[in-house]
Amino acid sequence: MSHIVSPLEQAQQAGSIPIGAVSVIEIALDEGSRMAHLLDESNVEAMSDFARKKIAYYVDGPFHVERIVNVGTALSRWLDTAMTSLG
Repeated sequence: MSHIVSPLEQAQQAGSIPIGAVSVIEIALDEGSRMAHLLDESNVEAMSDFARKKIAYYVDGPFHVERIVNVGTALSRWLDTAMTSLG
């Protein structure tokens, strides 16, 4: 676990994680604007309350989408580096 925590701790202290989070938010907002014309309001209205609440929790909940993406990306890069160093 220390192999994961230490690099993430260093990235957090250096500001890389917050910078990455802001970058992901900016990309998501840009993509959302670009794709807005694809939205079919009838599908949104037909969405179940369960699905709507799940999406709202995922976006506004404690882990926020951008945080999940950044942690996943960092873990993926760490695993790639670890696998490369193992040969």
